[in-house]
Amino acid sequence: MNLRKTIRMSDVPNMLFLDECYICVGKYFNYQNERCYGYLLETISDGKKFKQFPKTALCAMVFGAVSFSGRSPLVVLNSGFSLNQHTHKDSCLKPMLEDLPYGLEANSAILYQDKAPCHAAATVQAFLKEKMPCFIPNADIPPNSPDFNPLDYCV
Repeated sequence: MNLRKTIRMSDVPNMLFLDECYICVGKYFNYQNERCYGYLLETISDGKKFKQFPKTALCAMVFGAVSFSGRSPLVVLNSGFSLNQHTHKDSCLKPMLEDLPYGLEANSAILYQDKAPCHAAATVQAFLKEKMPCFIPNADIPPNSPDFNPLDYCV
């Protein structure tokens, strides 16, 4: 199936693109690169000599969906969250289906997701087939399709 030939311009208002990404706040510090130099150790202030840096940046996974009319409420997942087929279905898809953006209905919305392993899993595909009959199945999504999803660029 060629998506460019299958999706019509009249379908665009009903399309719903979804994806997730990590957002990191802060910076990972490397002690080697954060050195302080001076002529004498005594001339360097204590605040510059002994810095305390976090070992890892503060990160969270954020899940969202966008359509022609707007975006869904973002789902922020806990730090250290591991995304697999079950957590994707329970923590991301179910809350999104309860609150579809801008009057979209599950029966008519055309859902597009990329070929990530958690998206392509058989349990997720079966769940979407039951809840959203117009979703684009994994078999019809091109293998390298980052340019099709607007969430891969900006939101």
